[in-house]
Amino acid sequence: MRGGRLSVLDDERIIDLLNRDLHWKAKELLQGRLSAPGYDSALYEAYGYVLLQMNDKLEAGKYLFLSGERSAEYSEPIRLYLDRYGGTDSSKIYHTCPKSGQDATYNSYPEQVRFELGQLGYTHRHLNKQIAKRTPHKSTFFNQLIGWFFLVVFAALFVGFLVQGFRGIVWVVSQLFGT
Repeated sequence: MRGGRLSVLDDERIIDLLNRDLHWKAKELLQGRLSAPGYDSALYEAYGYVLLQMNDKLEAGKYLFLSGERSAEYSEPIRLYLDRYGGTDSSKIYHTCPKSGQDATYNSYPEQVRFELGQLGYTHRHLNKQIAKRTPHKSTFFNQLIGWFFLVVFAALFVGFLVQGFRGIVWVVSQLFGT
């Protein structure tokens, strides 16, 4: 491949697109794969590499950081990304990650990524808190019962208001017409 390395990428279509300077097309193909479940450090490196070739250094830094691969070519975009999002609030990094990175367990991150997250104060416990915030609470029988109770009470009050409203209208009509 011209001007760079990407041995982790085994898709000849993407390599061919990069060799023909069709980076945007390679980006689209890789971008479609990012929604697949699972932490794929090779995919992150490939996507980051393509973004780097397109001179989108900040976004490239995110994916190159997540890949766990460190080369001289990757150091500037990774530093740029960490300078922007790696401050004291470690949840910033978490929220910039793609969904597959957010859903991943701490141990599925490459060792280099875990080490650097630890240097930023981002630990296994932080990750669990972030995942817990995203995970919807499962509905229990008791919660469903409470919901149905309030629905029935609301319906009864509504019907009561309708009946009383009808009685009021009948009374007004009887007063007006003397029947």
